[in-house]
Amino acid sequence: MFGWLSGEVIGRELHDLIAPPQDADEAHKGIKHFSETGEGPVVGSIMEFEARHKNGRIFPVERTVSAFNVGGRWYAVGTLRDITERNENKRKLLEMARKDPLTGLFNRRYFNEVGEKEYARTLRYDHDISVLMLDLDHFKNVNDTYGHDVGDLVLRHLSKVMVMTTRETDILGRYGGEEFIVLMPETSEMDALKGAERLRIAIEAHPTHYDDGEVHHTASLGLASLRQGESLEAMIKRADEALYNAKRTGRNKVSVK
Repeated sequence: MFGWLSGEVIGRELHDLIAPPQDADEAHKGIKHFSETGEGPVVGSIMEFEARHKNGRIFPVERTVSAFNVGGRWYAVGTLRDITERNENKRKLLEMARKDPLTGLFNRRYFNEVGEKEYARTLRYDHDISVLMLDLDHFKNVNDTYGHDVGDLVLRHLSKVMVMTTRETDILGRYGGEEFIVLMPETSEMDALKGAERLRIAIEAHPTHYDDGEVHHTASLGLASLRQGESLEAMIKRADEALYNAKRTGRNKVSVK
């Protein structure tokens, strides 16, 4: 697991071999305390920490340590397990729980969770914030005409255009079906309107390409900015109402409520 042969390690300090350099001093202090008392923060516990391979690679391990006394001297038996794969699986599961599998944007549940935290920060510091709802125009016709595989391509392409056009600080999510949402921290209604119009133009200007051609598409957008004493849920509702107003009044436009 660590890349060492037995002949290379016997008689050498364990922590000099497997502990990252920044942790070695603390580990030596812990060993000294343990040899005198049989006690220490790692004894009888299960802990995760970083270890060092012979080639210098740092990787995560799970450590369990037990102690026993023989002839008045304290000894420890430790077990280390490489948990790289386990941690990667946990990361993937967490990502699956947070992200929409088709577009890679936040799913509705996690968007709301992140959005509430950002909204609370906005209220605490009395800053601006806006929310944008977006719906592809006539998306049902895309599925009916080209099939659901191309429809999925369109949604994935739209998510890329959104990422490309919005700011890194904006929070993007797929709210359901062909409906998307963008939370825009530190953004007044005027600035949000400029950003929404920029996104609308980008969606219209970047068709989705597939094997047999391309699909041109437009989007309707609804915008709402923070009002005094309003909840995030209420602001999203206003943005949704603005979105449907944009659809009722011609589509391929931004409506503000």
